Amino acid sequence: MKYEKLNQQQNRRQKQKKARRRRRRENQSESRSFVRNYLILCHQYSERICLIMDVHSEEIIEDEERTKIRQELSSMSFEELQKLKEKLGTKVYNEAMFGKTQAKRKVFKRENKNRPREISSKVPVPVLRDVLPVKKTAPRDPRFDSLCGEYNEIAFKSAYSFVSEYRVEELKQLKEEIKTTTDPERKTQIKYLIQRMENQFREEERFKKKAAREEEEKQKIIEAKTEGKQPIFRRKSEKRMVDLIDKYEDLKKKGSLVKNIEKHRKKIVQKNRKKINSSKGEQL
Repeated sequence: MKYEKLNQQQNRRQKQKKARRRRRRENQSESRSFVRNYLILCHQYSERICLIMDVHSEEIIEDEERTKIRQELSSMSFEELQKLKEKLGTKVYNEAMFGKTQAKRKVFKRENKNRPREISSKVPVPVLRDVLPVKKTAPRDPRFDSLCGEYNEIAFKSAYSFVSEYRVEELKQLKEEIKTTTDPERKTQIKYLIQRMENQFREEERFKKKAAREEEEKQKIIEAKTEGKQPIFRRKSEKRMVDLIDKYEDLKKKGSLVKNIEKHRKKIVQKNRKKINSSKGEQL
């Protein structure tokens, strides 16, 4: 039993010695690596600062570079910083850490409180100065704006009926101008305008007739209901037929009925040809 205890004590002592030696070696290697890293770091920073803050150059240290140097030197001890300062020199070290001293700007003060403030004319205007933003005006179309109410064609036509009177006068002026003008381009332009305005007048006349016819039908239905009779409601096909009859009567008065019928016939023939050609292509 005694021999076993002695062996255990010897083993424990040997282990402790080995641990001490290992710790000593680690401390020595750490101190060596620290000294080596410190010397490398001092060399790097001395070279960098000397390159940046060359006495003979007039370059200004950028803020980002200075902040980087400060952050990296903040981990060093006061003694190490003092040695670095002695190596570089106080002037270079201060310029690297704090930057060059800038001349103070002159503040213009009033000699008397009642006088206006004096401002130097040499102060440059900043490129990105604050300017009051102009509000962007969004275009509004009354046709698609719910705030403008619903579009009523009859009310619109009656409210702006005076515009058609001005357009009649304009049409007369254009017809007089086409007689006197000699410029071919202007003549073609006037012809196009006259044709366009005549078509618009024709469309307005057709709309008025249609509105009058619908109003007449409404009155007949109301009269029939008041008399206790069954009101007659015309189908859409009948209404279309009446519109076509009115259209052909107008064309007959103007003498262009035959021309219009021929044009309509040619359209139908062309449409039929297209159908025949498409059916032949499908069969092939």
